[in-house]
Amino acid sequence: MSNYLESLKKKKINIIPLIDIIFILLIFFMLATNFRVKENIDFSLTENITEINNNQENKILEISLRNNSEILIKKKNFRLENRNEIARQIRDVFFKENYKQVLILCEEEVVLQNLIFIMDIIKDEKINNVFFSKVKNE
Repeated sequence: MSNYLESLKKKKINIIPLIDIIFILLIFFMLATNFRVKENIDFSLTENITEINNNQENKILEISLRNNSEILIKKKNFRLENRNEIARQIRDVFFKENYKQVLILCEEEVVLQNLIFIMDIIKDEKINNVFFSKVKNE
């Protein structure tokens, strides 16, 4: 019995391997963590366009985006598949008729990807003043 008590007194816990494991876990979690903040586009569609249209000397080009993937520019219908035609029409109308702003009118159930598609075309044409508004389905 005395040998057992002596053996208990002599045994010590070696914590060096535990510290090694903790450092390895710390390094793993530091490398596996993504510290980059996700970038979101936060915008809402307003139903009141009077605040946009207050200044009469700024001509506004209205582009209507419909639920059935059609775009209406100056009373001409375009399909979303015709990117080059849409870009040409926006470029011709906006710059030749000296518009200052673009207003994209979206129906209530429009697909967000279609809105982004139109925004990409407008950005490629180097047009900066773009506004959005929601319209009721007719």
